[in-house]
Amino acid sequence: MIDFDKPIGKSFGGDSCVHLEYHLTRAFENAPRANKFEYVWCDGVDTPDARDISMENFMATREIVTRAWLGYSGQDIYKMTIKLGQKSWEKCLKGHGLLRCLPSDKSIDWVDIDIENRTIILQLK
Repeated sequence: MIDFDKPIGKSFGGDSCVHLEYHLTRAFENAPRANKFEYVWCDGVDTPDARDISMENFMATREIVTRAWLGYSGQDIYKMTIKLGQKSWEKCLKGHGLLRCLPSDKSIDWVDIDIENRTIILQLK
């Protein structure tokens, strides 16, 4: 479970996971047709374990690693890596939410998904 007294826990909690789930699904829906995202949707994003977002690990990687339920059925478990850009990095260090750091759901260029290996990488602002 996340230690919500630490900045990372305050930035990436339960509400953030739900918002990210819907934001990703909208981005997949808005992707140009006839690409690898056409029938992909998200059915949940897990809150990472405290050990996965320890301050030491977080400072070294500037990433949040968790899992998400994605795919054509929305039920396949994917390893999700959320890479923080400068804006999201600064917000996270201050314990602020990351929702305003999500790129537009009108584009899919901030998402890299590997359906075969069940991995997804998101690049925040």
